[in-house]
Amino acid sequence: MSSTASPPEARLEELASSVRAGLSTGFRAPTSPLPLVGLVRGEIDAFLVERYFVWDHAPWILLVQEAGGRFSDPTGGSAADRGGGLYSNAALHDALVEALGYPAAR
Repeated sequence: MSSTASPPEARLEELASSVRAGLSTGFRAPTSPLPLVGLVRGEIDAFLVERYFVWDHAPWILLVQEAGGRFSDPTGGSAADRGGGLYSNAALHDALVEALGYPAAR
């Protein structure tokens, strides 16, 4: 897991259904078919996923948390059944959650 703490310096990727307005750091399309592997390995700092199913997220939430990262779903929780969310390193997570307009963690 990376230790990047500043959104402007972060390497971010996304699989989102829409472009996020107001986010000062631009997310880009994944360069790998398994971007969450890149997150756990420290090759990227955050990954935004706003689609797919619970079985797509449940294992990754655990793997990312065990590697020292964090996950937030769009409701501010950490449930796998909310259609996606933000995976990132712990140092960067709160700033990205705020920039995305997600509610504060419950």
